[in-house]
Amino acid sequence: MTTLDWFGRFVGRYSKEVLAQSMRFVRAATISLVMIGLLAFGTLVCFQAISCPLCEGVGNTISDDVKSPAVGVIAVCQRCTEISDGQFELEIDPKSVVPVGRGPNEPTPQIDRLLVFEALPPKTSVFLIGIPDDCERDHPGVAEKKPISWIWTAPLAVSTLGREYLHGLPTEATSEVQRLIYFYSHLFSTDSFVNEDAYNECARVSLSIMRDPDFQKTVDRESLVGALRGNAMNPKHKSFLWMVLAEWGKESDQELFRELVTPILKRQLESLGDERVSVDLAKDHPWMAASIAAFIKLGKEPALREIEEFIFANPKCSMSMKSTGINAARVLGNDLRAMETQRLARSLAMMIQDAECADLVIPDLARWDYWDAMPELVRLFDRPDSARGFVRTPIINYLRRCPLPQADQHLKRMRSEDPTAYRRALTNVPVLEKAPVLTP
Repeated sequence: MTTLDWFGRFVGRYSKEVLAQSMRFVRAATISLVMIGLLAFGTLVCFQAISCPLCEGVGNTISDDVKSPAVGVIAVCQRCTEISDGQFELEIDPKSVVPVGRGPNEPTPQIDRLLVFEALPPKTSVFLIGIPDDCERDHPGVAEKKPISWIWTAPLAVSTLGREYLHGLPTEATSEVQRLIYFYSHLFSTDSFVNEDAYNECARVSLSIMRDPDFQKTVDRESLVGALRGNAMNPKHKSFLWMVLAEWGKESDQELFRELVTPILKRQLESLGDERVSVDLAKDHPWMAASIAAFIKLGKEPALREIEEFIFANPKCSMSMKSTGINAARVLGNDLRAMETQRLARSLAMMIQDAECADLVIPDLARWDYWDAMPELVRLFDRPDSARGFVRTPIINYLRRCPLPQADQHLKRMRSEDPTAYRRALTNVPVLEKAPVLTP
C-alpha cells in the first residue's frame, strides 16, 4: 500500500471533493518542496558559473525556472472570487495563455482556474510556473489516456513592461550574443522584476561574448554613462556596466571614474577613524571594484599609479578600500588581461607589510610568478608577531612554488622553526609544483 492509498483511506469519511482537494494540496506541497530544492541547487550552480568579473549576487533566472519539464506562462485574470475566508478562485482567460521561453511550435498548457490565497483585480496579467502532475502514473495506463495536468505556482502579477519582457524571452535555441543583446536592453528597465532578471542573465555571460562586435553595436554610450551617473539603477547592477565600459569604452572615459569615484575615495580617506561618516565600499558602492578595474584598463600605467597612491601604497586606507583594490587587480590580471601581471604584482607587493591584508596578496604574487618579493616575505616570516597570525602559511606556499634555489634554503629553515605552519601549508595545498624559471 502506498502512502497516498493510506492517506485516502484515512480521510475516507470526507466527501470526494474534499478528498480531491486534499490530494491536490499534498501533491502541490510535495512538488513545491522539490521545486524549492531544485531552485536552490540551480541558484548555487548559477552562482558558481558567474562569468562576468565582479558581478555579484547572481541568482536563478526565469529562463532557468521554465526549462523542461517545467513551463512558464503569462496569462490574464478574468475574475477572482472569494470561496472561503482567505481563499480565492482565480479564473484565467484561456485565450490569453502564452508560453514563456518556448519555441513557436510548443503546445500551450491548459489552465482555467486556480486556487489562490490573495485576491487579484480582473484583467491583471500574471506569470505562473507549472510542472507536470505525474501522480497518476502510479496506476499504469492512466497517464497515457489523459492530457497532461499541471501543478502551478502562485501567480505573480506583472506590469505591462514585465509582460512584454516575458513575451520576448529568448529560447534555448537563441545564440548567446543575441541573448546578451536582449537582456542588456532590459537592464535599464524601470521595472525591478525585469531589470533584476536581466541582470542575472547578463552577469553570467562570458567576456568572450561581451567582446562580440554585434553586442558592441547595441551599446549606447549615452545610456550607459547616464546609468552610471544616475541613481535609478540598482547599484549592484552597475558592476556589469563598468565591465562593459572596460571592454568598449574610450581612453577619455577614465574621466568618468575621476568624476564619480575619486570623490568617494577621498571622502573615505578623510573619514578614517570617524565611524559616523565612514562607509563600507563593498556594501554602499558594490560597483567600486569594477570601476577601478575599468579605470586602470582604460588609463593604463598612469591610472594604475593613481590607484597605488590611493590604495596599494597608502597604509592609512581602510580595509574596505584595500579589499576593493585587491579584487580589481585580480580581475585585471586574471580576466581582463589588461596589464602585465608582473606590473600588477608590484602594486600588490606594496601591501606585504600590511598586517591586515598581507596573507590576501601573497597567493596572487605566487600565482603571477612574482619572485622579487621573496626577500621581503622572508623578513616578514622572521618577525616575532607573524607567528601569532596565519601569514606564515601563504609565505611557505609562495616559497614552495618559487623556482629560485634560495627558496628551498628558506623552506628548510622555516620547517624546523615553525613545523606547525609548515604542516598547515601542506594541508591547505598538498600538491604544489615549482613554477618554471622565467628567462629574460
